[in-house]
Amino acid sequence: MYLELGLKWLDLTTLNKSNLIKLNKLGTRLRELRKSKSILLRQVAAKLEIDTAVISKIESGNKLPSESQVSLFADFYGINPQELLLLRLVDIVLEAVRDKPNATIALELAIKELGKR
Repeated sequence: MYLELGLKWLDLTTLNKSNLIKLNKLGTRLRELRKSKSILLRQVAAKLEIDTAVISKIESGNKLPSESQVSLFADFYGINPQELLLLRLVDIVLEAVRDKPNATIALELAIKELGKR
């Protein structure tokens, strides 16, 4: 089972405890955007008025930005905020099931349930 995330795919059949911990879709995407534009972390921080350490934590997956911060990032990088908001939601869901047994099965059942609506 696959979910489309922006231009990349997340294979739900390969999720397990060890790789759930490493998933940081939003932070990884933000780092990719910053590096693709050759922008320094401190430049992003100054423009968005967010502490450099906070942005570093967001990019490394140690902090989840608020929805308003996500919108600031989207505006700064000139992309659709929905892409980043979706990745934020993915990170929230994956964090919720991170150390749970049968996480993959639970996610598959939740997806089926959402499909009924």
